[in-house]
Amino acid sequence: MIFNKTKQWGTFMIFVSPAIILYVIFAIIPLFMGFWLSTTNWDGVSPWVPVQIPIERFENEIIPNLSSANSEFIKQFYIKDESQGT
Repeated sequence: MIFNKTKQWGTFMIFVSPAIILYVIFAIIPLFMGFWLSTTNWDGVSPWVPVQIPIERFENEIIPNLSSANSEFIKQFYIKDESQGT
């Protein structure tokens, strides 16, 4: 009996491709996103604030938009550096 290899390969890919696509979407992409997130210094819970920002921007834009508990939490990690203005 003679088999058409192209037709067999196409049939195989029709059945396997949905599983491969779902595997990439739900396993591979989250794995790489987790690796990317682990290379940052964001803990995933607190609001993201850059390491250095101008003093005026920090006091006028960041602090007023936070609740009092969050602003006290954020302020304990920042040190005002007047020489650099950050």
